[in-house]
Amino acid sequence: MNPYFITQIDWNDNGVYTDTSEDVSALVRGTPGISISRGNDQLQDLSPPMAGQHSFDLDNQAKVFSPENTGSPIYSYLHPGHLARVKIDDWLISINYTVAVAGNQMVIRPTIVAPTAYAITTGDFLVYDILWTSPTDYVALDLYNGSQYIFYQLGTFTDQNNLNASPITNIGSKAYYQFYTRQIDLSPQVGQVIYPVITGLDISNTIKSTSSQIQNAYIVNGNTVKFNICRAFETMPFTTISAINSTITGTDIANHYYLGYGYVDDLKQNSNPENQSVTIPSLGMLSRLKGQSLTTDIYTNIDTGAALQVLLVTAGFSGGQFNIDTGSTILDWWWLSNQDAFQAATDLLNSEGPGAKLFDSSDGKIVFHSRSRRLTNTLSTVSNGNFVDTGTPPAIIRPYKYDPGLKDIINTATTTVVTRVKAGAVSVVWTYGGTITLAPNQSVQINASTSDPFDNGLIPVLSTDYTLVSGGLTFLGLLRQSGQVIQINITANSSGAVITGLQFRAKTIPITSTNLISQTLDTSASQSKFGTKSFNDSIRQEISVNSAQDLINGIVTIYQNPRPTISITIINNDLAVYSQQLNREISDRISINEPQSAFNGDVWIEYVNHQIQKSGQSFVTQYGTEKVWSNAFAIWDSALWGVGTFGF
Repeated sequence: MNPYFITQIDWNDNGVYTDTSEDVSALVRGTPGISISRGNDQLQDLSPPMAGQHSFDLDNQAKVFSPENTGSPIYSYLHPGHLARVKIDDWLISINYTVAVAGNQMVIRPTIVAPTAYAITTGDFLVYDILWTSPTDYVALDLYNGSQYIFYQLGTFTDQNNLNASPITNIGSKAYYQFYTRQIDLSPQVGQVIYPVITGLDISNTIKSTSSQIQNAYIVNGNTVKFNICRAFETMPFTTISAINSTITGTDIANHYYLGYGYVDDLKQNSNPENQSVTIPSLGMLSRLKGQSLTTDIYTNIDTGAALQVLLVTAGFSGGQFNIDTGSTILDWWWLSNQDAFQAATDLLNSEGPGAKLFDSSDGKIVFHSRSRRLTNTLSTVSNGNFVDTGTPPAIIRPYKYDPGLKDIINTATTTVVTRVKAGAVSVVWTYGGTITLAPNQSVQINASTSDPFDNGLIPVLSTDYTLVSGGLTFLGLLRQSGQVIQINITANSSGAVITGLQFRAKTIPITSTNLISQTLDTSASQSKFGTKSFNDSIRQEISVNSAQDLINGIVTIYQNPRPTISITIINNDLAVYSQQLNREISDRISINEPQSAFNGDVWIEYVNHQIQKSGQSFVTQYGTEKVWSNAFAIWDSALWGVGTFGF
């Protein structure tokens, strides 16, 4: 395989990635290459989420990425916060040839799906070499994108009418004869079909070579490329080619495989003479939640997924930037009151329970998987690949790490849940307790927190909720009418204003009962064997007693006995491996068979790491996994056992 890795930074934040110095692929240092990580910060399912991250080094001899260089074409953009991405583009090229040789018709009709660098677009040109080589006798195609050659063997043949496409990485040194070079106009249009017709070529005096290798000495000028046809039967005399009809059809990019997506976090300068480069680390979308303090309205009977969507929108994300499952846990009440967004999202994840995932996807989205997804989604219920120590690919290479999970036991769990009931009538929930003096046309926002959340807040009414001592107001209103944070906006008129006695009325939602929930399952055997191991993660308290009981029981059911975690490594030396590297995602199910650890079973992917070096010649992927659950659950309205979730 010859995957072409594209690394881009949207310096001017317009979402295009084609402006000045935005495609930095050619500048990525082969060592250390590109590093990409996503998923949990540890391999266990219950581990907290981790903001995705990727990093690469760019050649900076021209000082384009030096913030002190005022001559850089992107000088004003050299700061953190721009989106950076790493991807692979695959494209399809179909080539049909009809060739008459020595009076016998030879039909070559290969169709190649080739992961190469470019489609046929304005300014991009390709060189095609059709080769018959000796002594192995195969037909081959050489593609040129203006900077590198990528070779594909179309197939061997025993007769001249049967060829099959199969790509290889290089041809080595083969004897061949070049007997014709034709210049053709590709025309920079996607999908252009070209029909060069050549008749009566006399090649009897063509220079012969007995040992040679394809030379990369082709010239591309304007919209013209060289079209070379070669033959290499050393013992067979050359004859006149009576006709060559060639069709070249290029399509635009067929598939985009994103590997990493995030915001530039730094531009670390390396100024040593032997290493004039810049290291650019980037952080995934989840990183935008850290350090944000959020306040929301209050919601009732909301599932964890819907609550997470409210959180993300409040944090500034749009609908196209996240992919959220409907949660399996229902919250009686949910709101945020000046709470850190990342911690709030983690609390929702914990409240969903084992199997739930919150992660940065490879294409730049925040993804939430409900706990039932791993029990209902085909990618999680059926193995998507068998990874073995030896034999049929995809094969595991070293390092291979197996942890039996003895340190991750959970055999006792408790949590506290509360019941809240909304008051039937409004009451005063907050009083300012002082005088507010406003200059002419001055605006102020008054922020305050209440001891209990509230709903149905009322805009303060003159004479009831405040007294206007002097002057007048042009506006007095609320930013929100529910939650736990009051925000009152006031604007004076041209005379200014003096206000006393300001208060706020709403329906409070106080706690009416508190319950400590412990598992009801007998885990004494586990505690005797492994000691007492507790569950300590925080969850939202406003869930029902029954939901909390099912959640706690589910946790100890799964983790009272060891759950192995396994880290495997694969490298792109085979099409099957390459497909796995591009298509596997968090929560996908795979199979692992490794004799030394004696593990032979299915696991779920919890963590993904890619290491790309030498322009993609080395593409290594590591999967951090945990053994799947064997527990069966049921679901309401289904007569089948083991197809969904009941309670938990």
